[in-house]
Amino acid sequence: MDQDEFVNFYEEADDFFMKKPLQFSNGDLIWPFIRCKILFAFLSFRYDLEPPHARRGDEKFSVLSYISDMFKLRHSKRLHETFPIVFFTTAASRDFVKDGKYFNRLHDYFAFLRREETLEVEQSFRMKYRLPAYFENIISFDKLLIEVVLRGGFSIRFPQKSKLKQHSETIFDFLKAKKLDFDVCEIYRLLSKFERRILVAEKIFEKFLRKFRPKVIFVHCASYGGLINSVLVRVAKKLGIVVCEFQHGVITKAHPAYNYGETVCRSAEYIKYLPDYLLTYGDFWNGNMVFPNKCVTIGNPGFWEHYNGKKFYKEKRVLIVSQGSLTKEYVGLAKALSRMLPSDYEILFKLHPGEVPFEERYRELYELKNVIVVKTGNIYNYLRETKYVISICSTTIFEAFALGNVVFVYSHPLARLHIPPDIGFWVDGPEEIAKKILKGVEPTQRHKIDYFFERDWADNYVNFLKNI
Repeated sequence: MDQDEFVNFYEEADDFFMKKPLQFSNGDLIWPFIRCKILFAFLSFRYDLEPPHARRGDEKFSVLSYISDMFKLRHSKRLHETFPIVFFTTAASRDFVKDGKYFNRLHDYFAFLRREETLEVEQSFRMKYRLPAYFENIISFDKLLIEVVLRGGFSIRFPQKSKLKQHSETIFDFLKAKKLDFDVCEIYRLLSKFERRILVAEKIFEKFLRKFRPKVIFVHCASYGGLINSVLVRVAKKLGIVVCEFQHGVITKAHPAYNYGETVCRSAEYIKYLPDYLLTYGDFWNGNMVFPNKCVTIGNPGFWEHYNGKKFYKEKRVLIVSQGSLTKEYVGLAKALSRMLPSDYEILFKLHPGEVPFEERYRELYELKNVIVVKTGNIYNYLRETKYVISICSTTIFEAFALGNVVFVYSHPLARLHIPPDIGFWVDGPEEIAKKILKGVEPTQRHKIDYFFERDWADNYVNFLKNI
C-alpha cells in the first residue's frame, strides 16, 4: 500500500460518515469517536501489525500505590486557584529524571515558561504515576476519568438500542466492504458504552473547567478523538476556551489523526471535536498533513537541549529503536546483527514504552551476549552515546539524522509510507547494515535542522500565547 491508497480510504470513509452523519442520542457525531480506531485498524490489517500498546491489564500494578499516587497529585497546594493555562498530559511522557524528579519531556519545558499560571492535569500510564514530578502545579486526571466510568456505568440513561443497532450495522457494512475484521456486536458494545458516558463526561469536564477557568488548554493526542478527547475538546470550545495540541511524534500524510477528507474539512460540526491549533516541531511537519484547523510552528525543546549537549559516540555501539506494532521485525534484525557484527560491538534494543509489557515478543534477545534490551531512559542520551541508529518509522529517525548520527532506515512498507527517501541510508536487510557499519560510513546532511525542529521554541511559545 502507498500513500495514495491510504488517502483514498480516509477520504472515502470521511465522505461516507459525514454526508449522512450518524449521531448519538444527544446529537454528538459518532465519527469523531471511532475514526482513528477504524483508520488505525485499516493500517494494521494492510501490514499485519501487532497491537502497539499494552492494555492496562497486561502489566501488574499495585492498587494501593496507584491510589496513593493519585491522592498525592490531587493535593496540589494551589487547588483553590484558577489557572489560565492547563495541560492535559500523560505520565508516559514523564520518562526521565532531572534533579531527582521525573520530567515530562513533552510539556514541562513549556509549563515552566509560564510557571505560576500553568496547571498540569496528568493521566497515569498503565495505572502508574512517576513521582516525584518535576513540575509542582500538577493534579491527577484519573480522578475525573474514574468518575466518568463509574457514573456512566450506572447511568439511568440507557442507550437507544434500536438506533445504536442500526448505526452499528451501517458501520459494520462499510467495514465489511473494505474487508476489515470488525464484529457488529463489538461495534454495538463500543457505541453503547460511549452513549452511556457522553453526558456524564460532559458534566464532569465542564465542572472542572469552570472551576479552574483556563483561557487555553493543551490536550495530549487531542486529534485522536475517542470518548475522552472528543468530549473534552467540544466542552472546552463551548466554554470559549482555546484548545491546542502539541506534536508528540512523526506526522505524515498517512497519519490517521492528522489527515482528513474534504467533507470533514468543510464541516463546522466536526471541527468542534478538533483542537483549534496544532503546535508542531518545524515547518516540515506543517506541509505533511491535511488538517482542518491551524498549524503553528513552535519547536521541540527536548531536541535543542540535547543538540547543544556534549556527544560522546561509541564507535562500536548500535541503537535499534523498536516499535510495538513491528516488534517481530526488529527482533529478527537484532538477532541477525548480533551474528554478523564482531563480538565487541554492542547492540542496544530500545523498546517503545507501549511494548515493554509484551516481554514474550523480545524475551529471546536476553540470551544474546552482545544485545542489551533497554526499557527506560531518555532517547536523547542514547543518541548522544551511539553512532549508528536503526529504525523503520520513528520520530527518532529525524532526531538522529539532525543530531548527526549515522541513520539506517530499515526498508519496510511503513517506512516508505512515512519517511522521506532522502533521510538517512535506506537498507533492505541486516547484511547491508552490517557491511556499511564495518565499512565505517559517515552521515550525510541534506536538510537544514530548523526545517524539522525550529530553534526558537521558547519565544515562539510565549508569542503564541500572547497572540491568542
